[in-house]
Amino acid sequence: LFQGAILSKGRTFESVRKASETLEYSSIKDILELSKILIERNYICYFLFWDKEIKFFKNDKYFKALDQTKIISIPKIDFPRGKLKSNKNQKNKLLHYFAMNYGISHLVSNNLANEEDIIIRTRTDITFDQIELDKIIETNIRGLLKGKMLCQYWRRQNTRWFIDFIFASNTNIMFNLYNKLYLNSLNNKDYAYSVHQDII
Repeated sequence: LFQGAILSKGRTFESVRKASETLEYSSIKDILELSKILIERNYICYFLFWDKEIKFFKNDKYFKALDQTKIISIPKIDFPRGKLKSNKNQKNKLLHYFAMNYGISHLVSNNLANEEDIIIRTRTDITFDQIELDKIIETNIRGLLKGKMLCQYWRRQNTRWFIDFIFASNTNIMFNLYNKLYLNSLNNKDYAYSVHQDII
């Protein structure tokens, strides 16, 4: 599952020196290239994209090159009371949890995934070593099938910086995790600063 914004705001390793310097970029070309490689390696790729971004990118040549039957449109969600109205970090967490909860529910209810399938979740704006992913999944497949969760991350050459985490588990574990994270976030019952801290 590729989940997240297509149009992403972030920083480069160089720009972190200036706290206010951010950049905006489209990750759709990278998503297309990475998913092609994964499909060649017998993965099934689904894309959890926000409805408004699907409409914005519908004529983009890289977007049109994706398998449109594998795109799951995530509807807009309104923010309720409390910290979700004023805390950007909490809003982003809620969006992540909602999208994953919605996406996995869609896969299960449409018989596109069952309890024994392994779901791997990655952000839309990162890339990773696909051969290394194969090795990690192969090494951990028995544990994943039994209900363990894989939490893998890749580092840049500078060991102080990691690219991001990639999560994997069977469908049942992944859905239960994100369903609980979403409900906790929605009801102001989560206290960790980041998505990674919540999941860990």
